[in-house]
Amino acid sequence: MINAIHIPHLRIADVCFEQKLLYVFFYVDKPPFIKINNISAHQVIPCGQNLSCVQVFDVPESKKYTITCEGKLYPLEINKYIQSKSKFTLSTQVKNEDEYIIPWIKFHKSIGFDHFVIYDNHLGSDPISWTSSSKSSNLSKVLSPFLDSGEVTLINWPIPKRVRGKVFGQACHQTHSLYTFNNASYICYTDIDEYINLKRHKNINDLMLDLEKKNEPFDSVSFESRLFYNPHNHSTKSNDFLHISTCGPLLGQARRKSMVKPKLISSYAIHEPSCTHKKHVINKHQAYINHYFFLNKNYRGKDNAEYVDKSILEHII
Repeated sequence: MINAIHIPHLRIADVCFEQKLLYVFFYVDKPPFIKINNISAHQVIPCGQNLSCVQVFDVPESKKYTITCEGKLYPLEINKYIQSKSKFTLSTQVKNEDEYIIPWIKFHKSIGFDHFVIYDNHLGSDPISWTSSSKSSNLSKVLSPFLDSGEVTLINWPIPKRVRGKVFGQACHQTHSLYTFNNASYICYTDIDEYINLKRHKNINDLMLDLEKKNEPFDSVSFESRLFYNPHNHSTKSNDFLHISTCGPLLGQARRKSMVKPKLISSYAIHEPSCTHKKHVINKHQAYINHYFFLNKNYRGKDNAEYVDKSILEHII
């Protein structure tokens, strides 16, 4: 597990050195003015919703870094992430989801994702945002085979998901993936209870190839979502929940999730990437998100649903 360089009093989530530049990630709308080794940031990139910010420093790589803020000096550690050769990376933030993370990884591997970035928030000091039924976690042990193979990058991310009611920590982790894993062709953001349901293609690569053949430039694509319910308390063990087919209608613009080309996106905030070109909405006949609303949450997802959708079973049988 990689530990984020968390500096709470400066609202810094992480500091890393990537591709000859040093990045400082803030989870705040108005970050403090800082210097690194007495050098000011040459670029400041806020996210579109003012929930996070990246400061970029053209600082020579060094064995020693110092941060200066309001006349005070602080020794500074940095992270250096291993860039994967991934084409399709899936990024998420979790807390106490050990029981459900393996099925999520295995399913999305089966449709073509080859790298998973897991931000582990089990030490985050924000109990309001997380309502998982499980109360403990040991992802380093659970994910050990995937960590050894390099398919999963696990980051200890103790940043509070919400601050003053706003999702600063979540927006920050999403932008963090853009810069630390931008060798990927695509980065997709979903939660652990959300599964990409491909309707016409066997894998995500074939879907994106079809879109790219249209020669319409796009920076990102977004998937509509459909909520699934478990009113009869069927088993959710292993991947049993994928056989639960009671659901609501597609939600249209609400709860859309995106997949982006990281080299073309400067920030990401929950459902909104900053796009230069077109943001393409995936047709519901091609793919959408199955959101298993009840998963690891005993208090919700018990509604009687009016629809039945078994189409995802084509990818698991």
